[in-house]
Amino acid sequence: MKAIRGSVGKTAKNYPDDVFVVQTLLNRHRKPPKKLISVDKIAGGETVQAIIDFQAQVVKLNRPDGRIDPAGKTFVLLNTDSQWHWLPSAFSKAIEQLTKNVALNIQALLNTQPKMCLGRVHTLRK
Repeated sequence: MKAIRGSVGKTAKNYPDDVFVVQTLLNRHRKPPKKLISVDKIAGGETVQAIIDFQAQVVKLNRPDGRIDPAGKTFVLLNTDSQWHWLPSAFSKAIEQLTKNVALNIQALLNTQPKMCLGRVHTLRK
């Protein structure tokens, strides 16, 4: 896990080493068609916009502020494995639908009641 000692981004301290860490982490999370940002230790417009994009798409902030604080939610998520953050929406929707279907099947099973009849078990719906 990487660490920063000061805030990075809009209206932040922007220590060059911290900006380098954040830029590197942001690039780990960027997937095509998004281009990688410059890792130049300068928190310019490109870096701030990448932070805003990350806050909107991954952190799910209603009002991204373009700033990353050392102990903030944005930095915690930026430091996590990126493979699950950027699932295509169609895949996410498919998983959501599958989860609903499984839940409905479980509920249907819970609503059945076994009944003995001539030595055999039958299930009757309530």
